[in-house]
Amino acid sequence: VGALLAATTGVVAAAASAIPAPFHPNFHQVVEALPAAVYVTDAEGRFLFERVPGGLRNVVGTVPGRERGYIVVGAHYDTKEIDGFVGANDAASGTAVVTEPARTSERPRHTIHFILFDGEEAPGPGSERFYQRGLRGSKVAARRYRDARAMVLLDFVGDKRLEIPREGYSRPGLWRRLRQAAARVGVRRVFPPGT
Repeated sequence: VGALLAATTGVVAAAASAIPAPFHPNFHQVVEALPAAVYVTDAEGRFLFERVPGGLRNVVGTVPGRERGYIVVGAHYDTKEIDGFVGANDAASGTAVVTEPARTSERPRHTIHFILFDGEEAPGPGSERFYQRGLRGSKVAARRYRDARAMVLLDFVGDKRLEIPREGYSRPGLWRRLRQAAARVGVRRVFPPGT
């Protein structure tokens, strides 16, 4: 996870200037005071929670950019509802990797929306229809953030010998930039050149 945190932070920092913007200093107070609304915003109008059908919520943090346009960096924070299943790699690791650059990013070139999705895991045995009718937080976010310049999705990123190949739908140019940022922080091996 440390290598991916460094690489992800490097990607985010590659476009940053010198004005700090923390994720949200009073996050615990916001959670305790959460009303049953469509979304909750901070004092500056940025989304913190985004309602998902079925009583679920996406957590959203925004770091304003200097120029028009935005990117999305996300992971899911829910885990499998299977007795004895530990979600350290499948959910917690991606959440940690998204949260750290959200907390430490300085003012980037383009606005960055950091989103932790709820409702991404199938509810367990007998959930065959989940893939067609699931309450996925990413479905809600996809509509709101459909004009994103790019999206980085992090899942299963806690392996000790982590290796993340480019998947077929990723843009080659974005992948090259990610690998360059990873090389700058010494973790290029995590992102091999092939798909």
